[in-house]
Formats: sequence, C-alpha cells, structure tokens
Amino acid sequence: MKRSAVLVIVLGHGGVTSAAKGPHYDAKSGIPAWVDIDTPKQYYKATSSRGETWNLVMSDEFNRPGRNFTAGVDPMWTAIEMADGVNAALEYYSVNMTETVMEPDGRGVFRIVTKHDDISFRVYNPYKTPPGFQQSRMYYRSGMLQSWNKFCMQGGLIEVMCQQPGVTGANNPDASNPQARVIGIYYPTWPGVWLLGNLGRALFLSSTTRMWPWSYDVCDKNLEKDQRISACDSNPGFGLNPNQGRGAPEIDILEGGGAAISSSVQIAPGMPDEYRPVFPADDNNAYSSFDVNGDRGPVDGKAGTGLYWGINTKGQCFPVMNGYNGAYLCDPYTTNAKCTAPLHSDGNSNGNNISPFSYQMDAISANWPVEFAAYSGYLKYQLEWVMGRQGYVRWMIDGVPLFEIPAESLENPPQNAAMSNPKKLMIEEPLYLIFNTALSTSWGTQPPNPGKPCRGDGRDDKVNRVCDAFPLYLKIDYIRVWQNTSTMSVGCDPASHPTRLWIDGHKSDYEDVDNPNIDVDGNAFCTDNADCTLAGSIVTGSCSDTKRCVCSAPAVRIHLPNAPRFHACCRYGAVHDARQIEDRSAGRHPQDRWDLPLSLSSSFQSWRPLAQP
Repeated sequence: MKRSAVLVIVLGHGGVTSAAKGPHYDAKSGIPAWVDIDTPKQYYKATSSRGETWNLVMSDEFNRPGRNFTAGVDPMWTAIEMADGVNAALEYYSVNMTETVMEPDGRGVFRIVTKHDDISFRVYNPYKTPPGFQQSRMYYRSGMLQSWNKFCMQGGLIEVMCQQPGVTGANNPDASNPQARVIGIYYPTWPGVWLLGNLGRALFLSSTTRMWPWSYDVCDKNLEKDQRISACDSNPGFGLNPNQGRGAPEIDILEGGGAAISSSVQIAPGMPDEYRPVFPADDNNAYSSFDVNGDRGPVDGKAGTGLYWGINTKGQCFPVMNGYNGAYLCDPYTTNAKCTAPLHSDGNSNGNNISPFSYQMDAISANWPVEFAAYSGYLKYQLEWVMGRQGYVRWMIDGVPLFEIPAESLENPPQNAAMSNPKKLMIEEPLYLIFNTALSTSWGTQPPNPGKPCRGDGRDDKVNRVCDAFPLYLKIDYIRVWQNTSTMSVGCDPASHPTRLWIDGHKSDYEDVDNPNIDVDGNAFCTDNADCTLAGSIVTGSCSDTKRCVCSAPAVRIHLPNAPRFHACCRYGAVHDARQIEDRSAGRHPQDRWDLPLSLSSSFQSWRPLAQP
C-alpha cells in the first residue's frame, strides 16, 4: 500500500544557516558538518586573494590511522577497485592501496601506495569490434580516492598539503640538493589532485562520455548531439532543469609530471581551429616575456614588494604555457577527419551502442618547474575558484600565485563575423575531489619499460635503482576548503544543478559490482554528543564508543543533505534520505516508501507526520 506523508522538522537557532545556494549545517558544538574535529580552530577562517574572509566548510586532517575507504564506510571518501582504462594507463586501482597512517614525526597522513604487481584481468571494451570482453595485464597497483556523490562544492578556496611520490633516497642524485630542479627518471608516476563535475564519475566511461568536460549553457544545434545534456532540451527529465546545458568540467590542482607540475582547467566545447595556438616545431612553450598580452606587472595588492606576475619569489621564471591545449574527442566509429582512424571507415558501428559524437575540448594549462623538495617534503598547493561572470580560477603555492584564468576568457572569447567561437560558462557545476596516482605512456613521465615489468632484463643499473625504490607514496597531510557561504555552497545535488535523480536513473553508468554507490549515514568523527546533533532541544545523533556519529534512536535515521554528522530521528523505520523513508520497523516492504518534503524553521521543537491522500 502506497502512503504519503509530510515530516515537519523544526530546527534550533543556529542549526541551519541558509546560504545563497543551499543549507549549511553546524553541530551543537559549533563544528560545521564537513569539518574534521581535528582541524585547529585557527584555520576556521581564511582570506581570499581579493581580501575577503571566508569560512571553513570542509576539512580532513587524516589524523586517524587505519581508516577504511571501501564503498559504504567513510562518510566523505570512496576508494576505487578497477583498472584505469584512460590515458594509456599502466596501473590497476585497488582499495587496499589507500590508507591513513601515522608518520614517524607524528604527522597523520593519507597515503596512496604504488607498487609493482602482475595483474591479469578481463575487462569489457566497448571500443573493440565487436564490443566485448578482453584479457588485459598490468604491472602496477595503485590507488584512487573520490568524494564523488558525497562531498561536492560550488566555489571556494582549497588547500592541500601534499608530498609527491618519487625516488628520494640515495638512489637519486637529485637528493643532494632539495632546492634543485629535478631531472632524470626518478619520478615515474603521474599523481593527481583534482576536481570533476558530479555528473561524471572518474574512470566510469559511460558516465563521462559526452559529459566531460562540458561547461556550456547555450542551445547550439551544431553541438547538441555532442553534449549529453543540452540547453536545447526543454524536457530532460531525471529532475534536471529544462533548457540547462550540463556537463562534468575538470579543474586540476596539480598533475605531477616528473620535472614539472601541470595545473589546468579542462572545458568544452573548445575553440575552433582559427583561434587555437600553433606552436613552433622546436618549442611548445609560450613564455610571458614573449607574449605582448602577458601581464608582468606587480601581483594584485603587492606593489612595491618585488612580487611580479611571471616571476617567482626566487627570481626564477614561473609557469609557462602548456604545449597541450586540448584534444578532439570522438566516438570510435566517426569518420570525422580530425579523429584518429575509425574502427570502420564507413562509420558502421557494428552493433556498438555508443552515441556518435565528435567535438573539441580545451585545456587551459600551465607547467611549472618543480624542485626536489616537492618529493622529499610537503608543499602547500592552493586553488581559488569563484563562479559567475566576475569569477576566476587561481592557482597558488603557499599564497604565491602561479597563474589565473578569469571568467572573461571563457565567457567572452574573441569572435569572427559569424560569432563561431562558443561562449562557454565559467565553471559552476558541483565538483567533487579526487586523489590518485597513475602511471602512463602518454604523460610527461613514465616508469622504466612501460607496459612491461619495471626492471626489464635487469641489466640497467639506473633502471634498477628506480624499480628498487617502489613502493612509492603520494602523501596528503590535510585538505581544507573555505567558502564565501553567501555565494558558494557544498552539496552534490543543488537545486541549481541537480544530479541525484540523473545518477539514480543511470546507475550502470556510475557503479559496478566492485564499486557500488552506497549512502553512508553519519559516521563522522566526534569527541562527544554535541558534535553529532543539531542545535536545539531534540537530540538528532550521538557520539558512539568508537567516536563516530550515529543516530540517537535505532528505529530511524533521516539523512539530512550536506550533513554527515546529523540524523533527524523519529520512531518510524529505516531511512535513506530526506526525500524517501522506509518504515521497516512496521514490516513494510522496502518499496513502500514515504515522500518526505522537509519544512525547516527556526527552532527544533517537534516533528509530526501529516497523512496525505
């Protein structure tokens, strides 16, 4: 029997703070919902590059050893168990390659372990003819950690204290001078700290095809077939907003590349050929001193301090333009001349169900030389992202700017008379966080003997020194996120950019048997009950003996959006979220759910289920 009810929950003063784009929940103790209890209070505020004071909305200090990142356990993170199938990858991602440990100096860190292995597996390949399973082999095992569909953000300042994986012992001659620029083959991995739109789950090709890296909200009939959720669609369904172009753009805080680090925005649609840079054959960098439009004046607000755009604090050149500026993306059967050779020259898909597409994406990217200290110690990597037409994306190292992309460059590109250069949207999708360490044959650095066991025939002493250094470790001391909570928000399913019903309606695109999408009720770390309950007279959660937040009443748990610490409790059955509830305690079938629109007001005094026809 279907039932319908309204659950009216009245929240205490201070329990919910309304932001411009969504609610932010604070605990009775004052700690924000996504903030680690181990984060010192002195870091609850930060100053943006424009001088604004922003609030801490998320942090993870990784101080607790032995955390479990298997799907359905951690409230913020999920580790991946699958082969990396993109970018000519050489590694297999496993959950047990992600861990939290205590370093000898007492520092708690999150680590991704990368080691030799010999993994044989079968994988489905939609690009073969005909599509089907194939046997594959990889010689490295590594890790990827995602906050996909758990923690997402729209705008903010991200700070990550990170040590990159590399050969740091006596086997590496660079170790003699930590400040020297690194050289050689001693940095064989491709570590990444990055963000991706929640509508695309990294590694799940079905979710990212025609979704990555779109940030375009124009009904363009020439591009409609290439953008999976187009602004031309007045009835997209799945809870999406009509006539709103959607996608999964990407922002890379850092991509390690051995002797250099790359930071970028990846976005679609890309600029037409006539606007794309053409580099000299012998030099794929564009230096600020060669660019008449390059800003080499004083850094904003730093006049008279000796800090200039394009020059770092040691007087050396700062980042240069990355020679890679995007790619032309195609389905495997397209006959477009810009694409690689199709599987069938006549365009016949031979039973493949991949929708046809061919489009340019842009990478706006800079590379900057890195010193050995990035591998032997920790650097503070920062990203500042502001949405809107006056917005920007800025990369910094410990407050010193690397480079910045203003919204104007995306939303108002140069035009010809036909206005053929697409006006992209400054990124505003809810983005989630990713840590990973890959190995590849297509990146600026690669392991010895790529595609084979590391040592090869074992006769090369330098190769042996590199291979002997494994396992290598990407280490994250902490991650912290601050926002202007009047214009920015957290949440993976905001009303401005819904994702939940789309993901629920395309489950096979986003999960498989080894990587299920499992909601996690509470389970945040806590000190006492005040860290797990909303302000007010009704206790919504408690701190367990294991110092994790749990529901204060076992009968029911209602997951509040953006609130991993809290549960609104009532006597009815088990809970999935604030929109759907199952009365299991009354023996009802799991499909017999109640719709629960929440009414939130200023004091948590009572709840009452109101029966509706």
